[in-house]
Amino acid sequence: MKYDSNVMNIRQFNSSPHPYWLPNFMDVFTWSLPFVAEKTTDMLFHILTAALQAEPVPERELTPEEQKEAEKERRREAVRQKIRAIGKMARMFSTLREESETVLVLKGLSDTGALPRGSLLAGKEGLMNAVANFNEAQQVDAENEMMPPPKTAEKRRKKKSGGLAHQRKPSPRRRSSSSRRRSSGSSPTPRIKGRGSAGSVGKGTHG
Repeated sequence: MKYDSNVMNIRQFNSSPHPYWLPNFMDVFTWSLPFVAEKTTDMLFHILTAALQAEPVPERELTPEEQKEAEKERRREAVRQKIRAIGKMARMFSTLREESETVLVLKGLSDTGALPRGSLLAGKEGLMNAVANFNEAQQVDAENEMMPPPKTAEKRRKKKSGGLAHQRKPSPRRRSSSSRRRSSGSSPTPRIKGRGSAGSVGKGTHG
């Protein structure tokens, strides 16, 4: 039975046979570290918040009034920054404790074995979106991750593609014998030009 904030809860526990193995064979220190860190940061967060609400006491009195106000404001801003940083750490450790299995899955998907930057600050939804993005990227890149084909299959594919290209190549047309004769007979015979020769030939025929 657990009594907290005027609420009583009854929790049931099951006994497991020994030896009991934690998920992914983690040790007790690694398993409980996120819980301890979350409680520690939560305690520091509340301490600094209470200190910010209280009026800071100056260490020494300053004569000018403006310097006194500036010093107070500077200290308040420093405390605010510490509170913001501890609040971020508290959210990160809370996400680590609640979504430990999702964190392990995301680490396994990453090439470096580390979480993407900013995934813990986004909470549970950020982790689920990161896992979904990794799965989509793996599906898209599945063809590139395949093993290359063996050399025998590659040679067979090249030989087949070469044979198809040889079959599709058009054969040169043969010229027919008639076209060859036509081309050989079409060449003009040389003619002898000259008046004297023509006249002598004509006279010989008349006589």
